[in-house]
Order: sequence, then C-alpha cells, then structure tokens
Amino acid sequence: MRRAIATSPVFLTATALLLLNDHWFKGVGPGALTGKLSDVVGLIVAPALVAGLVPASRRGLRALAFLLPVAV
Repeated sequence: MRRAIATSPVFLTATALLLLNDHWFKGVGPGALTGKLSDVVGLIVAPALVAGLVPASRRGLRALAFLLPVAV
C-alpha cells in the first residue's frame, strides 16, 4: 500500500473505528448505529486499500479501483 494512504489520519482513524466496531461495539450493543458505522468507515477504508494495491503507473486503473468498492 502507498505510504501516503497508509499513514493518513483519516485512513488510520477509519481503520481503528472499523476494527473497534466489528470486534467490540457490535458485541456490546448491536443495532442500526453499529451497522451504519461499519458502512461509513468501510466506504473510507475499502477504496483506499484497493487503490493502494494498484501500481501508481496505472492511473486510470487506480481511479477505477477507488470507485469499485463504492459501486458494490
């Protein structure tokens, strides 16, 4: 993954929230809030992970990789 993406405060916060939500919040109080929290932070983390795996030389493919998790 690209260093700029992996060290971004937004990405790190979203990843931490996603892990906390999936492993602790849902066990303490499952409901609509934890489900929506997963959806929102997933929309931040997934495109960044996919785009980070695509080589920077393939800019068109990298842009598509950013949009793909959002479209699904």
